[in-house]
Amino acid sequence: ACVRFQGGANAGHTVINPFGKFKLHQLPSGVFNPRCVNVLGPGMVIDAQGLSEELETLESVAISPKLLVSHRATLCLPLHRLEDQLEEQRLGQHAYGSTGKGIAPAYADRAAKKGILVQWLFEPEQLKTRLRHWLDWKIPQLLGLHPHCRDEITAFTVDGVYDYLMTYSARWRQSVGDVSTALAAIEAAQGELVFEAQLGASRDLTYGEYPWTTSSNVLSSFAGPLSGMPWLIPDKRLAVVKAFSSSVGTGSLVSRMPSDVEDVFREKTGEYGASTGRPRMVGYFDAVATRYGIKMQSANVLALTKLDCLAGEPSLKICIDYENFDATDPMLWTQLENAKPVYETLASWCGDISHIRQFDNLPALSLIHI
Repeated sequence: ACVRFQGGANAGHTVINPFGKFKLHQLPSGVFNPRCVNVLGPGMVIDAQGLSEELETLESVAISPKLLVSHRATLCLPLHRLEDQLEEQRLGQHAYGSTGKGIAPAYADRAAKKGILVQWLFEPEQLKTRLRHWLDWKIPQLLGLHPHCRDEITAFTVDGVYDYLMTYSARWRQSVGDVSTALAAIEAAQGELVFEAQLGASRDLTYGEYPWTTSSNVLSSFAGPLSGMPWLIPDKRLAVVKAFSSSVGTGSLVSRMPSDVEDVFREKTGEYGASTGRPRMVGYFDAVATRYGIKMQSANVLALTKLDCLAGEPSLKICIDYENFDATDPMLWTQLENAKPVYETLASWCGDISHIRQFDNLPALSLIHI
């Protein structure tokens, strides 16, 4: 099984394989393996329409993944998206850099015990009752903050949201079930379980650069509980790190490149958000942030990606320390805007290295003293 355990449709993974190029937002990357059960865990906030459209895209190339959606997950609804977008507008220059997909409001409602459970898709009267309670609570708040959007806000009704959910869950509703039992059975049979997070450690709600974080916990220690297996401690924890830094949304990127260098490098490497298409901030490789991420993830394996994108660069900068900052203190990672990068510079190389499969065959790099 391949399990997504947090987040929703707010960020994506680009997968390139013999079937084509795909941008997955809620589906795990295991959907291309016909033997793999693909699980959307109870820690997710599921966008019914987005999930339906992802499945439709796969079906258009004759891929029908095995899917299991947790009945304990909650739903991210169109009113959440509107709330998210209106709040970003209200905040103006202080906005969080949200993708506008409704993730923060959906998780906020879940914490306030106003969330709409996936299980209720099978209980029409319960669903309508819960939707009524939710809208009676939600709409007055939004009208108070955004009176100029009265028509948009009051357009949401119990029957309208109910019909929306019935329509867009039809493609995957038969896949809803108890993921804990299913995953425990795979575990007992010594099957392989892969848990897939959506974002990096610096975006973790608790241990990231708050408030410039996502609204859920992305660390490996949450993989078991948010997947429906609270007893599980993964034995292999793989940190996926680019050979340079990139970030979409708001927050600090200590090793950010100068704007003229950044623009050229972004085009060369295709650094645009998979969900929004927004240009990402791009920086030099940040060993300090990477070290922090590895520690927070308790990673014991490292996958370095897009290394071939560095070919032909005039030189390679590596951020090895921060000035005005104690990188060993996790509490200070909410104050990254005060940090200044300290670099080492390496000689680069020319030529394609994408075909290289052995570490020892990579070009040798030498330190440049400047």
